[in-house]
Amino acid sequence: MKTILASAAAAAAFIGQAAAFDHPSFRYCEAGYVNQNVDFETETTAGATLSQLEADSGSGFRAACVFEVLFGLYAHGEYTDADVDFSALAADPADQFNEDGNVASLRLGVGLALDAPIIPVSIYGQASYTQVEFDAGTVIDDTTMAVENFESDDSGFDLEIGARAVLLNRIEGGAFVRYTDVGAVGAVSSLEDIENEDDIRGGAQAALRFVGPLWATVRYETGDVDTVFVGARVSF
Repeated sequence: MKTILASAAAAAAFIGQAAAFDHPSFRYCEAGYVNQNVDFETETTAGATLSQLEADSGSGFRAACVFEVLFGLYAHGEYTDADVDFSALAADPADQFNEDGNVASLRLGVGLALDAPIIPVSIYGQASYTQVEFDAGTVIDDTTMAVENFESDDSGFDLEIGARAVLLNRIEGGAFVRYTDVGAVGAVSSLEDIENEDDIRGGAQAALRFVGPLWATVRYETGDVDTVFVGARVSF
């Protein structure tokens, strides 16, 4: 009887240990508040820099879903929408302006996650179709200095690699690097373009499980676009 009880206790401990050090889930949806800071340089057709264009979002939201289909292969989608305050910082104060606007981005793609055999770490790579819409409201023309409406919609792709780890089936952390290429954002009159063509971003994320499938999550990205996300996640 003692042998049976000892075996049962050892099995329970082993099962509990395995559950406590499970790998991250690639089946979840999350949503919440996002804040973004964007830096661009505007150029004239002659190649001279007109001004520095900055955008600071006051409020916005981000929603994302990841769904593992089979053997680490997963599909994912992400949508971000934020109101932004665009500011043109020109050498001449008369050329500066501040306007409200909006920036929205959509990512859809597939990825592959590989679990480490011993430690609770998953390494993943993914490719995505990316679409970005800018509405700066107004922008200064470099010839007439007139204020004009500026809207743009462009698409491209991004590639991301990263790693996620979970501890005690309750605390998750991870880091990633992403390359984004969405082409030139757009053109207005003799203003050639607002450059945001190639962007390499890095970031980190963390999550804390409260109860059942409910997690609190935070995410930070840095690059041409700095993003802070705070939200809730539901795993399934």
